[in-house]
Amino acid sequence: MEANLQARVETITPDMAREYLKSNSMNRPLNDKTVNFYAQEMRAGNWKLNGEAICFAKNGALLNGQHRLSAIVKSGSKKYRKKRNNI
Repeated sequence: MEANLQARVETITPDMAREYLKSNSMNRPLNDKTVNFYAQEMRAGNWKLNGEAICFAKNGALLNGQHRLSAIVKSGSKKYRKKRNNI
């Protein structure tokens, strides 16, 4: 088993979130209500870093985090998120 999992905390800007979302090809449909709620929380300063990571496959495909990334775009705010690659 290859052990090349990479994790780091980084600031994700709205432009970065847009780029990451381009690799979103296999997630469930986006729920606008969830995105709106997350964006509202982000704008209000209530969004906190937690253990939830934005995850990408070895081929670069977004595995999870589409709602959080979409909310970053919608809110226009920079957020610190844990990012994992090579899953």
